[in-house]
Amino acid sequence: MVAPEAQACPETPSIRFGALRGFYTIAALTFFISLIATVYFCVSMDGGMEMPGGWTMSMVWMRMPGQTWPESAGMFVLMWIVMMIMMMLPSALPRFARLYHSLPGYEAPARIATTMMAAVGYFAVWTIFGLCVYPIGILIASATMTWPAVSRIIPVLSGFGLILSGIFQFTGWKKVGLGGCGCHADIQIEARGGPLGKGWMCGAHDGKYCVICCSGLMLTLLLLGVMNLLVMFIVAGIITGEKILRNYTLFSRLAGCIIVGTGMVMTVRSVAAFR
Repeated sequence: MVAPEAQACPETPSIRFGALRGFYTIAALTFFISLIATVYFCVSMDGGMEMPGGWTMSMVWMRMPGQTWPESAGMFVLMWIVMMIMMMLPSALPRFARLYHSLPGYEAPARIATTMMAAVGYFAVWTIFGLCVYPIGILIASATMTWPAVSRIIPVLSGFGLILSGIFQFTGWKKVGLGGCGCHADIQIEARGGPLGKGWMCGAHDGKYCVICCSGLMLTLLLLGVMNLLVMFIVAGIITGEKILRNYTLFSRLAGCIIVGTGMVMTVRSVAAFR
C-alpha cells in the first residue's frame, strides 16, 4: 500500500460556507446530538467493577441484569457509532466539503446526495471497526473476571499497550493513513453507480485510511477508558489536529511522544505495584 503524497491543506474556495450552508447546518446538529448522547452514555456508564490489580473495568464490557448478549452488543454498537460521530466528524467535515465541490457536472441535489452517502460510507467503516472491538473486549473482560492472575497483569499490559500506541505515531502505517484521509489527501471519486455509488466509495475509502491512521489513538482510548470523557476529548482533539494542521507530522509525533511517556510511567508504576 502506498500513501498518497501529502501536501499542506489546500486553501481553495472549495470549502466555502455559502454553497454548503444546509450541509454544514445538518453536520452541526448531528455533532451536537452525538455530543449530548455521548455525554449521556458516559455518565450512565460511570463507575465500574474494581478488579484484582488495582484497576477498574468499565461497565461497557459488562452485561446488564436481564440483558441478553445480542442486546448488549447492540447497545455497544449504538454507543460506538455515537462516539465516532462526535470524535471524527470535525476532522472529516473538510473532506466532505471538498468532495461536494469535486463533482463537476453534477447538480446541487446530486452533490448533496453524494456527500451524504460519503458520510454514511465513512461511518460504516468505523462501525465495522467497533464490531471487531466488542468481542475482543468481552473476551478480555471474561478472562480477567475468571482468572485473578490475568487481572493483576492488566495494568502492566496496558502500559506496554500505550507505549506501542505512541510508537505507532512514528511508523509508515501512520503516514499511509494520514496520506489517505487527511484534508491534504486527494479526493477519490472514481467509482461506478452514479452519485450514490461515488459517495459511498469515497466515504469507505476515507474510512479505511482513517481507521489505519487512528488505530493507535483508538487503542489509547480503549486502554485508558473507552467511556472516559476527558480521554475521549483529548484523542478527538489529536485526531482533528493531525488531519487539519499544516505541520501535521510534527503534531502527530508530539502526540506520540506524550503517549509513550504516559505508557512508560504507567508501566513502571504497575510493575512496582505488582511486586
